[in-house]
Amino acid sequence: MATSPNNKRLLFVGSDTFSRLTLGAMLNRNVQNKYKIDVLSPPKGRRGTPIYKFHQFCEENELEINIFQGRDKRTEWRQFTKSMPFYNLGIVSSFRHMVPGYVINKFIRPTNEDFPNNFFYCVHPSLLPKYRGALPIQYTLLNGDDKAGVSLIHLSKRTFDAGNIVLQKSIDIDSTHTYRDLRNSLGTLGGELAADIALGDPEDFNRKSIVQNKDDTSKAFFFKEDDFNQFNFKEKSAEENLRIFNAFTGSSTEPFTEIYVKKSDKKALFDDLTVVDISDPSEKRIIDYFESTDTTEGNYKFHRKMNKTEIYIKCFDQTYLKFSSVRISGLGKMPASKLMMYQIGE
Repeated sequence: MATSPNNKRLLFVGSDTFSRLTLGAMLNRNVQNKYKIDVLSPPKGRRGTPIYKFHQFCEENELEINIFQGRDKRTEWRQFTKSMPFYNLGIVSSFRHMVPGYVINKFIRPTNEDFPNNFFYCVHPSLLPKYRGALPIQYTLLNGDDKAGVSLIHLSKRTFDAGNIVLQKSIDIDSTHTYRDLRNSLGTLGGELAADIALGDPEDFNRKSIVQNKDDTSKAFFFKEDDFNQFNFKEKSAEENLRIFNAFTGSSTEPFTEIYVKKSDKKALFDDLTVVDISDPSEKRIIDYFESTDTTEGNYKFHRKMNKTEIYIKCFDQTYLKFSSVRISGLGKMPASKLMMYQIGE
C-alpha cells in the first residue's frame, strides 16, 4: 500500500471482526491516500480467531501494527505515548481497554472557539446515548428494536461511550436480523462515517458535535445471569426465544439447546429459527393437530405429510417456533427432514 503523499497520519485502534469491517470500509474509501494508517491492537492470537483475522487483514494491506499486550496497561500506554509520532486523527473501533486521558490529550488541538476540538474518535454500534457499553448489538436485538445505528463520538476520558456525538446514522431492522447481520452492517457503516470525518474537515465536524443527553442514557453491560443466552421454551414465548437467537447467533456466545436424538440429549445450534404465524391457515392446521395430541411446552413436533422440511417447537403461551436446519454435536449439520427420521421428542 502506498504511503499517503502529504504525510498525514491516522491511528486505528481495533481488535476483531467489527474493527476489520470498519477499517475495510475506510480503505475502500481510499482514506490511505490522505493518511498513513498505523494500527494499535492486542496480540494476534490463535489462527482463525477474529483478532487473528484482523491482524491478517492489516498485514495484507501493509499497515504497521503496534501491539498492546494489556498486562501492565499504565506502563504500556506511557511507553506508547513516548514513542508514538504525531497523529492527525485517531479512530477506535471495538477495543476493550480504556484509553487514558493523557493519550487522548495528544489528539486535542487548541482553538479559540467554544467546542471540543478532539481528533480521537470512537465508532460505537448504537444510537447513543442509548446502549452505552460492550454489548449494544445484543441489547438492540434482545429488546426487539426496529432501528439500530452507529454513532461516531469523541473518545471520552474516564467513561466509556460518553463523548460528544459527531456523526450518527440509523438503519431499519426487523425480526430476521441476527447479531452477525447487524455486526456486519454496522461495522461497515461505522467505517463510512469514519471515512467522512477523515476525508472531510474534522474540525468542522467537531464544531457541530452535540453533547449526549444523560437523561436518555441506557446501558448495555455484560449480563450477570449464567443463562443469559440460552433458550427457555417452557417459560418464554416464541418471540422472546427468537430474540435470544437473533441477539447471539454469530457471536462468541451462540445460543444452544439440547435435542434428544439417537437415545441421548445432544447439544444443538439452530441454523434458522422463525416464529410460526398461526393466522396462516396451513400453519394453523398443523398447530391444531399438535394441540390435539396434548403437546407440552419445550417439545419438538413435526408432521411429515403437512410439512416435510421443518420441525416445530412449542413455547410458552401457546406459541410456536420452527426450524429447517440444525448443527448437532457429534452429528454435524442436519436438515430437519433427516432429523425427523430419528423421531425426536416422540
